[in-house]
Amino acid sequence: KELRDFDYTVMFDSKAGLINEGFVEGAIQTLFVNNTFAMTMREHWFYQNRKKDEYESIWNEYEVAMQCDRYKIQKDQYKSYIDEQLSRGFSHKTKDHCACGFIIRNMKHPKIKVIDYTWYSHVLQCGIEDQISFFFAKQPFMDYIYSFRDNPYLVKY
Repeated sequence: KELRDFDYTVMFDSKAGLINEGFVEGAIQTLFVNNTFAMTMREHWFYQNRKKDEYESIWNEYEVAMQCDRYKIQKDQYKSYIDEQLSRGFSHKTKDHCACGFIIRNMKHPKIKVIDYTWYSHVLQCGIEDQISFFFAKQPFMDYIYSFRDNPYLVKY
């Protein structure tokens, strides 16, 4: 609730590097002022070499996550969560698989609160691996979330 009075917020993983402020200002103008998106995130760099119209599976994200010790601890919880989401009719594939380490939010968008609360409820069910929870939490809101391939950082990845 401390952020609700702001027009826009930027969240980024500080380990990833410094953010290009010009990129942020341009994204806000292009995606929020000139368009109707509620949120924008960078497409996950693990999949940046695939064609934009190819789809990515949640099971690929699960396998990548299992390479990190901190995520292995909850591997059974993630698998149960994924199975539960699939049984509820969510898709196991997406063409816009987002990286959760860089997010710009339009705090005045009428859908942003429900997107955030939905994602948080998924995090509580899933566990700490936000890439997995967001994979499903975003599906009902695809018209409001924009993923991009541009580099928002001052250094090249």
